Amino acid sequence: MLLSFNVAMAAYQSEFIENMPVLKDKADLPGVKTWEKEGFKASDYTKFMIQPVTLFISPQSEYKGFDANEMKAISDGLRQTLTQALERDFPVLDEPGAGVMVGRIAITNLQLKKKKKGLFSYTPIGFVADAATRSAGDHVNLLAAVMEWELLDGVSGERIAVIVDTNVLQAGKA
Repeated sequence: MLLSFNVAMAAYQSEFIENMPVLKDKADLPGVKTWEKEGFKASDYTKFMIQPVTLFISPQSEYKGFDANEMKAISDGLRQTLTQALERDFPVLDEPGAGVMVGRIAITNLQLKKKKKGLFSYTPIGFVADAATRSAGDHVNLLAAVMEWELLDGVSGERIAVIVDTNVLQAGKA
């Protein structure tokens, strides 16, 4: 009897990316899953544009209250951090166009916990988590999050790649 196993991950569900393609684990980056359009060549893109970052609080989050100013600070802080990181290798533009890869980015499954006064009990994982925690304010711990990227062609707007990083921030490793 022949058994068949599905090597691709079970379909990842996203509130951010519509019609999520089937993602594959990236062997050299645990926790990262990707999809690329057939024929996609990263070398066709020499510039980058980052749209405003969207945040999705998890239904399982212990704390769901988030001040609008804090949400904006986190979104803006992440966008700025990503822009600075990308600018080392690519010009980051404000408008799409030829040779521009457009990044739609969301932090999803965001799990929060209200801080007790004087308690600083988290150590962020990675520069993205660090930027988020610095922007979160004094009364909230960021416990877990997933980062989703939908990369679009700067001329056609067509999806060219998807990246889901489940290692941005994980509960229990805070």
